[in-house]
Amino acid sequence: MEKHFIPNTNGVIFANKNKFSFSIDSILLSHFANVKKDKILIDIGAGTGIIGLRINFLNSLKAVYLIEIQDENAKLIDYSISENNLKNVNLLHKDLKLCYEDFENSSVDYIVSNPPYKKINTGILNEDENFLISRYEYCLKLENILDFSYKKLKSNGKVFLIYSMERLVDVLSESRKFKLEPKRIQFISTNVDKKPHLFIIELVKNGNSNLFVEDNLYIYEKNGDYTDKIKEIYYGKNF
Repeated sequence: MEKHFIPNTNGVIFANKNKFSFSIDSILLSHFANVKKDKILIDIGAGTGIIGLRINFLNSLKAVYLIEIQDENAKLIDYSISENNLKNVNLLHKDLKLCYEDFENSSVDYIVSNPPYKKINTGILNEDENFLISRYEYCLKLENILDFSYKKLKSNGKVFLIYSMERLVDVLSESRKFKLEPKRIQFISTNVDKKPHLFIIELVKNGNSNLFVEDNLYIYEKNGDYTDKIKEIYYGKNF
């Protein structure tokens, strides 16, 4: 177990480098999430808790709930909550399907998730359980997130998701089935010469049809360094 600083905050987080800690995906999603302070946020499939914790440090939320099914990740979250002395952050160590009774309907302001990107019937499944649950829709499917989000979000509440490009049509089509309207999207590329491989999207419960496309986000310069935008996201405007 290792302790790391949460980028552009005064907080710390615990992670197991040999298993699964956190990637740039989580940092980009926590930056994209447009939230207001003193609100309630749920992080579904929280992993080490990096997204919910970072959003909380950046925005001073009223309450944050980190839903995580894996034992090892839940222990890391517990350590992080204790180390940072966070009174407003709560761990729910269980399957999302068992969390419906923990929240009243139409009571939550924001939901965020960096879910497994791949469907269970695609690719070669890894025998490591942590890898399997983190990468494939083994325990957490897109429709699970959308159903929970519609029931628990207030009207005009927001969902923030990050997915691989291969799931774009799935996310756009499925979200409307649950009355979660795509309102803002951003495409992410390795560098300016590469096609987008990820997208981040904002869905609004009962929102009107009007999708805004953000400027493309490029992670690396051609020389391999982070772009200025990525440095700003990681370290703040005065990097």
